[in-house]
Amino acid sequence: MASNYSWSFNYGWVGTKQLGTSSCDGAKGVATDSSGNFYVAGYTYGGLDGNSNSGCNDLFVVKYDSDGNKK
Repeated sequence: MASNYSWSFNYGWVGTKQLGTSSCDGAKGVATDSSGNFYVAGYTYGGLDGNSNSGCNDLFVVKYDSDGNKK
């Protein structure tokens, strides 16, 4: 489950997002920007978003808006 808070601790969206595949995946970092977007960086051994895996493990960076929609 993921949730979004402002600096004044106001709730944003709360929801569940699948950020991986049926293979071994991991998120290594999360960052936000001043518009409320957030970014997740990590690795995967599977294919994401219809792309095939290109080797042992692949890097990904994904952006979500403040409502939790992937961009």
